[in-house]
Amino acid sequence: MPPGTACRAATITVTGSDGAISTGMAQIAAVAPGLFSANASGQGVAAALALRIKAVGSGSSEPVAQFDLAQNRFVTRALSLRPRN
Repeated sequence: MPPGTACRAATITVTGSDGAISTGMAQIAAVAPGLFSANASGQGVAAALALRIKAVGSGSSEPVAQFDLAQNRFVTRALSLRPRN
């Protein structure tokens, strides 16, 4: 939504490439995006997933953090950036 859009009910209209028109209602509301840490303190490793998308469109995800028992804390996982088969 563009900055300054009023927070209220809105009608959304989408026109497809074939000319078909779809209309629906949505509630426009102010939001505050957040980032979360794996240990819930707001610091350290992100509570996140790495998403891998293949050329054919299929995908998989894996956590970016793991709990290390020896250190008694969350640590980052080594992620390979090489393509998977």
